[in-house]
Amino acid sequence: MAQQIPVDSAAVADAPPGADGTHEITRDLAYQRHALVNVIFWGRPGAGDREWVLIDAGVMGSRAVIEAAAASRFGPDSRPSAIVLTHGHFDHVGALEDLAEAWDVPVFAHALERPYLDGSASYPPAEPAVGGGLLARLSPLFPRRPVDVSGRLQALPENRTVPPMPGWRWIHVPGHSVGQVALWREADRTLIAGDAFVTTAQESAYAVAVQEPEIHGPPMYFTGDWDAARRSVEILAALEPERAITGHGRPLAGAALREGLHQLARAFDEVARPERSRYRAAPARAVDGSAYDRTHPRSRGAAPANAPGFRPGGALPWRMPEGNDRALAQGLAWFGIGLGLVEVLAPARFARMIGREGHERTLQLFGMREIASGVAMLGSSDPERHLGLRVGGDVLDGGLLLAGLRASNPGRRRTALALAAVAPVAVLDALGWIRARDARARQRRIARAARRNPRPS
Repeated sequence: MAQQIPVDSAAVADAPPGADGTHEITRDLAYQRHALVNVIFWGRPGAGDREWVLIDAGVMGSRAVIEAAAASRFGPDSRPSAIVLTHGHFDHVGALEDLAEAWDVPVFAHALERPYLDGSASYPPAEPAVGGGLLARLSPLFPRRPVDVSGRLQALPENRTVPPMPGWRWIHVPGHSVGQVALWREADRTLIAGDAFVTTAQESAYAVAVQEPEIHGPPMYFTGDWDAARRSVEILAALEPERAITGHGRPLAGAALREGLHQLARAFDEVARPERSRYRAAPARAVDGSAYDRTHPRSRGAAPANAPGFRPGGALPWRMPEGNDRALAQGLAWFGIGLGLVEVLAPARFARMIGREGHERTLQLFGMREIASGVAMLGSSDPERHLGLRVGGDVLDGGLLLAGLRASNPGRRRTALALAAVAPVAVLDALGWIRARDARARQRRIARAARRNPRPS
């Protein structure tokens, strides 16, 4: 995939990861990369309880690593004063409900983003045909259902201040989402851009893996209003930021950042806007309600059981029919067995292929695990229930591959290609496991409701 606006790697503006696992951008601003997305921490190291802010809440399952980083950076048991959201897509709110409850904090977002955060509306459908990358192709499987933090949710004030962050103001930058905001600190010209633009080709699994810097328009598969997206880039370019951290990719700084932003603004329609998109002719907007899919509300009591479009248990917009869940689990099981046989029988050749020479014994152990989990799934009457075995294996595989991206590894390009190849499978494993987990939770809720309200005889 060709880069939209290439940027020299000298413009990358982060420090190596610290003991807390975060990369520092300024003394009071750091970020942590969570596979597909960045989570941002504002506050000086050692700030203490209620003296820092979390910006966005990562992917599902990231609560523990966020809490660990916060404890290391700000002090044990340190809670933020608030969580501020740039927008509510699944990869920015994955741990939001758990963290907001555990920390007992308010959640700030733009008023137009509220339906996605109070359980009342889902995002519009994704666009898998745009961008040309594997992640774009997989985007219909990404969750678009809302979260529900309505009891803690507060609208960012109309005076553009960010209450828990003195010296910062918010800027409305719609397009990727109707209520997306960027955060701007004039004093040192620091920008937190959300996904108004990003610094990697988020549609491509390979680009996400290697993080080669570029100035790139918003992720295409979830952008619903391209005219608004172009205007948002123009607004941010006019700020002339000294440094910027985006929702995806590494932070950039200096003249290369500013010139790249201006180039993107000038050439937006040519390089960032897809030629064909359902949202090119019919954008998803708040003014006419087209940005809000209200057919599958999540909030408790939001829709009665006989409401149009309601399926018992609270259907997920991204859930496939039950038979497809079963077929997906079985397909992943066979894939794991095949991969495991290669790892066990030809570890040296496989290690060369993925750029991890010297790890042949580890690969054989991983292969035996793949085979065992695949056989367990195929031998089960409920194979999708066992996808957690594969998710755990994906974590181990990812750790081995990510370690191979270090500059000291001469095979790191092969490792990056291998990581790009397995990332979509890992996404399918995770989403399949989440679907199975949610289905079991729904069954338990239905059973409890039946016990509480037995049918009259």
